Parts: sequence; C-alpha cells; structure tokens
Amino acid sequence: MLKKKLINEIEKNIMEHKGYKITNDEFLRTIFGEYTDHQHAVLICSRENLKSSWAPHPWEKGCTRFSRSKDNYFTVSLFKPNEEGRYTRNVDLVTATCCIVLDDYTVKSCISEKQPVKKTQLPFENLPLEPTWVIRTSKGNAQLGFIMSAPIKDRSTIDQIY
Repeated sequence: MLKKKLINEIEKNIMEHKGYKITNDEFLRTIFGEYTDHQHAVLICSRENLKSSWAPHPWEKGCTRFSRSKDNYFTVSLFKPNEEGRYTRNVDLVTATCCIVLDDYTVKSCISEKQPVKKTQLPFENLPLEPTWVIRTSKGNAQLGFIMSAPIKDRSTIDQIY
C-alpha cells in the first residue's frame, strides 16, 4: 500500500492543481517512445464535441499537433495498420499494451455519497503500488497511470487486464 505521506502529497497537488510542465509529446515519448514505428503506433483520438465520434490518428514523435479546442486522448496499446494501411481502434489490430490507466480516482475529502454521476471514487489508500503519473482531470479527481516495465504482447494477458 502507498505511504500516507505520499498520499497526502498527491492529494494536495491534485487539489491545488500543481504539476510539472511537459508537452504532450514529451509525455507520450516517455511511455511509448522506443516502441513506436510505422507498424506499431499509439493512437491519438480527438473529437469536436460530445456528439461527435473519436477520430483516431497515429502519434508521430514531434509531429502530432494536439488541439486545445478538442477533447483528446491516447490509447494505452500500440496498433498495427489495417489492410488499407489506416489505423483504427480495432481490438484485432492491437500489438502490445504499454501502460495501464485508472480514471477518476478521487481525493478522499471529495468522495461523496450524493455524487450525481456514478464514479469509481476509490481513495488512494486502496492503491497497491505508486503510479507513474497522476493527472488532475477535475477538482478532486485524477487519472492514474502505470508504465509497464516491458510492453505486454500476449493477447490473452492483454484481454485479462482489460
């Protein structure tokens, strides 16, 4: 389990919105940098608004532009292109999983029984190991990421994780 001192520091940083200044490209390069090429790409998915669909495109180191006017997310797995050479988020095209992401972890003081939307709302005390990254997604909530020591390429293991 995580140490109380680390939990307090993480929760304080989430509530005060403190963090490191790095670019999206630097962030993705840290997770996927040595594993991506033209046959194995992490996908960046963007959409204009809640009604539009997520349009995927491969991340290219130093070349991919992220829009502040759109919602963006990255896939935790690498994908190979389909028969037409296009990248899609088709489960049959997954070549490896490089990280695990837990979304909507909640700072203990923000956990509420009256939450209108059902969220995970698991306190940091329940984490068995320290996350590689913590990204504040809204007041009191965060996304936690864990980088694998090596990409998982075995399909049945990937399926069990999901």
